Amino acid sequence: MRVSGPDAVRIARSMFSVPTLAPRRATLGTVRDAEGRAIDAGLALFFPAPASYTGEDVVEFHVHGSTAVARETLLGALAAGARLATPGEFTRRAFLAGKLDLSAAEAVADLTLEEIRRAELVHEGGRGRVPTLAEVLAFARERRRARRGRASGRWPRDRGRAAPRRPA
Repeated sequence: MRVSGPDAVRIARSMFSVPTLAPRRATLGTVRDAEGRAIDAGLALFFPAPASYTGEDVVEFHVHGSTAVARETLLGALAAGARLATPGEFTRRAFLAGKLDLSAAEAVADLTLEEIRRAELVHEGGRGRVPTLAEVLAFARERRRARRGRASGRWPRDRGRAAPRRPA
C-alpha cells in the first residue's frame, strides 16, 4: 500500500509503530489498525519529496499477503486520514510534478490497461480461473511424485524437456 502527499508521514506515524522513518530504507515495525491494535509486522519505506515517484512525500507499506491483513492496513490508513487514490492518480501526480513525460505516462497507462484486461480474462466464464488450494496442493503432490519417478501419468513430467534416463 502506498500513501503520497503532504500528510503521508503523519498517516504513517499514526499506523506504524516506529518513531522515525529513515529515507529510502526499509523499516520493520508493527502496523496498527484505527484503534491502535497490532495488525501485523510489516515494512515501511519513506521516500521524501521531491525524490519520489510522485514528487511528494511517499510512504510504502509492505505487509503479508493475507487479504485480512491488507484490508485492515488499508482501513487503518483511511482512519488516519488517507483516501483511496483514483485510477491513474499517482501517475498523474508524477506527470504534473515533472517526474514523467507524456510518453512515459501513456506507457504506464497502457501497462495498467493490459493488467486490467488480463484480470478480466481470468474471471470471464470460468476460463483461466484461479485454482483452489486443494487443486494447487494436489498438483504439487503430483509434481513431487513425478520427480521421484512415481507419476500417475496425469501431469507431464518435465514440460518441454526429455525425461532423464534411468539405468535398466
